[in-house]
Amino acid sequence: MIFPMKSHSILAPMFGPIGDSLMAIAFFDDILRLDPHASFCMITRHNASIIADLAHAYQQIEVRQIPSGFASIPFFLKLLREPRTLVALGVAERYSLHLKMFFFIFGLCGNSTMGFGDLSSNEGKGWLPLGFVLPLVSDIPILQQYRALLLHLGFSAAEAARIDSRPLHVLLRKSMPKSFPFKKGEYIVVHPFASSFLRTFSTRRWKSLLTAIVREHPGLSIIITGAEKDRTLAEDIVRAVPNAFAYVGSSIPMLEVAGIIDNAAFYIGVDTGITHLACVLGQKSIIISNNADWRWRPLYNPNARVVVNSRRCTCYSGEPCIVEDDGHLCYRCLCDITDEAMLASVRFALSSQSRSIPNFGGWADENETTSR
Repeated sequence: MIFPMKSHSILAPMFGPIGDSLMAIAFFDDILRLDPHASFCMITRHNASIIADLAHAYQQIEVRQIPSGFASIPFFLKLLREPRTLVALGVAERYSLHLKMFFFIFGLCGNSTMGFGDLSSNEGKGWLPLGFVLPLVSDIPILQQYRALLLHLGFSAAEAARIDSRPLHVLLRKSMPKSFPFKKGEYIVVHPFASSFLRTFSTRRWKSLLTAIVREHPGLSIIITGAEKDRTLAEDIVRAVPNAFAYVGSSIPMLEVAGIIDNAAFYIGVDTGITHLACVLGQKSIIISNNADWRWRPLYNPNARVVVNSRRCTCYSGEPCIVEDDGHLCYRCLCDITDEAMLASVRFALSSQSRSIPNFGGWADENETTSR
């Protein structure tokens, strides 16, 4: 079923993660390529100011914070008076009953509603009152799945096909801190923190790897980025690694983080929102990954090398692919990535000052390399 699109005015409820928001903004950028007069309102309970920063370069995108408690009632009543097409792009969590009731009433008011199921509905349970729901597919990139909505938003098949072949694009009005002491290309940015501990190395592994990088490349400094909640671990790593510095805190503007990443020699990260920030920038990146969820792999960045080691991986068998390292639980296919493989990727990244190095970007399974 195709919903008629009158004004290309879109309301997008979001859960708040940085990676999800960047992919949504990339999708809005696609729509603006087809309709420069389109407008968007993103609503979220979490990270509204961060999302607003990420969307700052787009006059057509507004970000609103959903109030808590009874203050949310006039907030949602006001939205009901603003005719739009509701496009649910939040895919990482579960919509609250209050938000689902808003979806239901919003549709009753004559608005088109569509999007993707939340965590509950994708698990085959839960109620999601949208006029049209697309299921999330586990092995298709998330932006490509978002683009499947273009036909249902009233765009033609030719327009949708033109966008489907378009590289991911997000405008970011990045900046640099006023007193940043490092020159462009003199440092690497490392983001070792993920929303799930399963997606990252143990602290022991980070200390081992980063110490080896500094020993082999003493001219480079290492900047550890993170949120305020990551400060203790970041400072623990910095104390153990020569020439490493922590750049963490809740007051650091996201666009300054973008600027620091953009001016680095390259970036190292795990499956998390800051990694998508680096990859949206097109930065040369080494991603410590796993086989658990193909949808979020940042292979849309041709300058990103996504590293995994599938030697003992059981992600596809139904058996938990989890191992313990120094008291830290993580994906087995991530834990098995060796320091030697990472150091080889670092050497490759530093073999040229150019971001684009032939044969650097793409999927890199250490197990397959070893078997050859």
